[in-house]
Parts: sequence; structure tokens; C-alpha cells
Amino acid sequence: MKNSHILSLLALTPALMLPANAAIALVETEAFVRDGAPDTDQVEGSYIFIKHHPGGSIRQAYFQFDLTGENADLSQAASFSMFLQSARSQEIQVWALDQAYDTFTVGATWNNAQANDTTNNEMLTTGLLTATKLGSSIAVPGTNAGDEVEVSLASLAPFVFGNKITFAVTGVENATNNTGGLRVEPGISQLDFVAVPEPGSLALLGLAGFGFILRRKR
Repeated sequence: MKNSHILSLLALTPALMLPANAAIALVETEAFVRDGAPDTDQVEGSYIFIKHHPGGSIRQAYFQFDLTGENADLSQAASFSMFLQSARSQEIQVWALDQAYDTFTVGATWNNAQANDTTNNEMLTTGLLTATKLGSSIAVPGTNAGDEVEVSLASLAPFVFGNKITFAVTGVENATNNTGGLRVEPGISQLDFVAVPEPGSLALLGLAGFGFILRRKR
């Protein structure tokens, strides 16, 4: 399964398609940074901002999830979702950091945010601190507040360090698809993943299978 992305309405998300051992983690820490104020944190409070406009300012966002105690199966597919606060359009690129980001806080700035390429609207892909693109860029249309932008990962394993995974979202230059940048609802971005069943659950599944075998033998 390749990394991919979809844009879907939250109200239409088919929950019944999730496996029985599906789990959700809410974002633990999030922030956005701005090139026009490279040493100032951009804590707006009411939204997380992602923007790139030709000739204008750049704003990039970071989202970190803590999977401690979640018993996540890192070999399985997962998805990262953001929920839009308002009807704005912006082409974006989602990335995952290739190393731990233990110093990440809401006070991150343009100049100190990990793997941020301070010369443009990209992330660094060479050097000590890098990020990996997850699929191609997404042209998010100016749709409705509450819409979901979801990006899938073939596996969590390459991007989880110390039980944490950090995503970055950058704007992509597209003059025909920008109405002021994306405003993401804070505090509710989520990571959908597959959890390893607890031993007790596995025992119940084993008993159920044993009963099924007995019935077939009769």
C-alpha cells in the first residue's frame, strides 16, 4: 500500500470500514511557524495556519502525536487527519519527520523548527534533520468548515521515535488555489491506527475459534 491522500467530508467518513482493533490518538502538541517572523512563535490560539502565496508570507504547521500506552501496531497502515475551520483553499504537502523531535513545543519558530528549510516553503530532505513527503501534494478546495483532509501511511514504523510521530504540513505555490491559506481547527487533528489486541482479547478470540471448530466437527 502506497502513501496516499483523500479529501472527505467528516460527516461521511465510513466508520464501519475501520477494523475491530482500530484506535485513534488526538494530537498532543501542534504549532505553526512563519517566515515573516522567524524568531516569534505563532500561537494564534483559534486555529493552526498553513499558507503559501506567491510573493507572500509562508506559514507551516507541525503536529505531534504520542503513542505511549496505545499499543500501536507500527507495521500496519495508518492515517493522519486535519479538520478545516473555514472554507479556504490551499495546495499543501504533508511530511513526516525522519527522527525524534523531543524539543517540540507550541513555541516553535521558523528558525528553530526541526527540518524546516528556512529558504523556501519546503522541508529539508538531506542533512542531519530531515522529513519525508507523504504522497503528492493535495489541492484542498475552498469547501466547508469541518471538512477533513486525510493522508494515509503504508506503515508507522519509519516515523515513530520514542513512541512519538511528528507531521509537518507546508503550503505549495499555486496561485489558482489559494484564498488565504488553510485554517485548521486546533486540538482535534487525529491519527487513526491499528492497535495490537490485548492478551485477554486474543484469548477470547481463541476461545471463539475453538468453539467454531467444535461445532464444525459435530
